[in-house]
Amino acid sequence: MGIFCTIPFLLSCQKTVHSEKIVSQHDIQFSGHSQLELNRQIGLVEDNLKAFELENEWLDARSRVLRAEIRAGESTKSLLKLERELLKYQKLQNSFPHETGFISERDEIEWKSKLKVKKAEVKKLNALVRLLSRDMNALEAKLHRNGFGSVKNAIFTNPLAE
Repeated sequence: MGIFCTIPFLLSCQKTVHSEKIVSQHDIQFSGHSQLELNRQIGLVEDNLKAFELENEWLDARSRVLRAEIRAGESTKSLLKLERELLKYQKLQNSFPHETGFISERDEIEWKSKLKVKKAEVKKLNALVRLLSRDMNALEAKLHRNGFGSVKNAIFTNPLAE
């Protein structure tokens, strides 16, 4: 008896109700533009997105260059300060009346070693700036090939350095 009850039940579950409602153009909110106009707008948005991506790439590259320039500048400043200190003690050494001098040979070797390390660091960081600047120039060329302009070098300038 259970089988006789389940067959009609299963058959009744397979019936689908079809909606007779027809969706009209008035039910969907269109912008009212033609397909040609929509294609044009899509092209403009795609161009803007490409420009934003290129600008973001440029900003990332410029940020890397700036960070490298800051590190190189800080390293150069540190080197110059060290040289200034060494020069100050060298002047004291030259004016010291005793024949052995004011600065021991060990201290002089240590200072010269520090100076050599600082010079190597400055050289390395300046090479990094040149490498990143070269990459930046390649990106500038890519921007110009794609019809975009860009800011050359720094936006902010130091009037005292000019």
